[in-house]
Amino acid sequence: MSDTIKEQDAAREDELARQEAIKQIERKRRYLDRHRRVHRGIPNVWNIWIIYPAMAWLFLTAVGGLIAYLRKPISESQIRREIERQNRS
Repeated sequence: MSDTIKEQDAAREDELARQEAIKQIERKRRYLDRHRRVHRGIPNVWNIWIIYPAMAWLFLTAVGGLIAYLRKPISESQIRREIERQNRS
């Protein structure tokens, strides 16, 4: 009778180990599914993210170019005023 009980205990332990293995596999699958779903959209996010610094650089370069292009040349009257200002001090 003790052999039968030991066999039943071993069978129960095997069944419990099997159930725990199944639960662990299901947990891993759920994690991987969630992980794939979350990271599936990241390339799109990074593509959008990189546009902002590029647009800022483009805007600042364009503004700098416009300022340099639209700035009037130094006139003789401005030069004279600056010379007078420096002589006063």
